[in-house]
Amino acid sequence: MAYRDHIADLVQKCNRCGACQSVCPVYQELGVESGLARGKISLVKALRQGELDSTPGLTKRLDLCLQCKQCTANCPGGAEGDTIIRWGRAEMQKKLGVSLLYQLIARLLLPRRGIFNATLRMGKWGQKILFRPGPHGQGMLPRIPLGLDRRRVLAPLAPQTLKKKLAEVNAVPSPVLKVAYFSGCMANYIYPQVGEALVRVLNQHRVEVMIPPLQHCCGMPVFSSGDMATARIMAKENLRVLAGLDVDAVVVSCGSCGLALKEHYPELFEEKDPWGQMARKVAEKVKDITEFISERNFAPEMGRREGKVTYHDPCHLKYGLKVTQQPRDILKRIPGLTFIEAKQGHCCGSGGSFCLKHYDLATKITDHCLNNLSETGADIVATGCLACRMQLEDAIVRKGLNLQVRHTVELF
Repeated sequence: MAYRDHIADLVQKCNRCGACQSVCPVYQELGVESGLARGKISLVKALRQGELDSTPGLTKRLDLCLQCKQCTANCPGGAEGDTIIRWGRAEMQKKLGVSLLYQLIARLLLPRRGIFNATLRMGKWGQKILFRPGPHGQGMLPRIPLGLDRRRVLAPLAPQTLKKKLAEVNAVPSPVLKVAYFSGCMANYIYPQVGEALVRVLNQHRVEVMIPPLQHCCGMPVFSSGDMATARIMAKENLRVLAGLDVDAVVVSCGSCGLALKEHYPELFEEKDPWGQMARKVAEKVKDITEFISERNFAPEMGRREGKVTYHDPCHLKYGLKVTQQPRDILKRIPGLTFIEAKQGHCCGSGGSFCLKHYDLATKITDHCLNNLSETGADIVATGCLACRMQLEDAIVRKGLNLQVRHTVELF
């Protein structure tokens, strides 16, 4: 089925029942129909039928979506709200164009691996000029907006990237398995300790880990915005690297990267297209690290850790990759840790660039999430997405809470 026909079919599946109303984080804050998947689907339907024109106002309404997939996961009719909204965003880009800032970042900088890497390498020096220390010395705050809210606490770029810290091939004697680690941008540039922990855990269980040096950003930011042409360029960059590797699995430590590789790359290309075949070949091997650990029943090797831990479900990991129980099982097996389940799961409010463009709205969503987590009395919040981690850390600093956020693999 052609992509356009596929969207038409999905739009018709929305029977306006309102099931998305109870799960949409944006609607829960705004309380307006256009903040809801049902409302946006109606707008896209009217746009397709020529009843609405492409306008900046329509763009703003379609932009108010986290792409969290909760509407899709809870739709009894099978209408994929996130997919339909992306199509609408793509139409807006085609007809109205994009901002200069978007062109510079998403179409000039992001797709070009060499320029992107060089910019971030230089950024570890420039960040001292462009940013100032955050409250109590935690994180950093923008000195000038740069498209960011000046209240936004960001994690600094690490002094040394993961690819510089670790070898391309992290070998072990007589390996039982060989995997490629798709680190993504966050683990490479901001939280390299997560990648180090992942390699440590796998090496301890006789798994050889390759970190492909030519891997690039997964492209989720441009894909979510509806910029499919740029998303295809970035997907091809990674498919060239990953499709030819002789490995048992491609492991990820980020739910969004995993979703891009496993679900979205195959969507970007026709099934008979050679790129589509490569995408499906890679997708079959993609595993979240907690999924990989659980399937092989690896035992914790770090010894005893004292404390109370709860878990935050990243939306893309939960609703996209369907990985929910595995991280919980892992945390429950770590000696000394007491696992406490939060009463209600909630989106963290990150949504990639959503939290940058809609900081006030995003922080309201984050506060609901953090309140649920902090009510458990846990000392540590474990999660499987580093964008979620940064969003939660921003709220923790704002509220002055004594709470740590860690990736699940760091605790194992």
